Amino acid sequence: MARIMDAVEETLFRQVLESHDSVLASASDALSSAPGSDNDFEDAVAVSVLRTALADDQARRAFSTLLEESLQIMIHSFFAILDGAAADDPSERVVVVDQDGQALGPALHERWVEYLAMVGRLG
Repeated sequence: MARIMDAVEETLFRQVLESHDSVLASASDALSSAPGSDNDFEDAVAVSVLRTALADDQARRAFSTLLEESLQIMIHSFFAILDGAAADDPSERVVVVDQDGQALGPALHERWVEYLAMVGRLG
């Protein structure tokens, strides 16, 4: 039986998803803006090279899809590290606690996927 998501988990996941969306928007803006315009990336040369290489809409959409999938893999992996699923030894588990000292999780990486489904962002 699935555990009900508490407010702290939901807040954490919402903030992570907002950050995810912000990164995707920044990358999209950088690739579609005029050369020399301000963006969130330090490496202007890399942005310029990608802007040129991804000049057509199909290439930009493919890059955006790849970036989104990469971010999702990284986020899922990060939650697996936090909840101990990636640990070879239980003593390597990191325990994340809320402001009241209550441990988040277990299975944050699985709860992340549940959250994505709950908000209609899975798949």
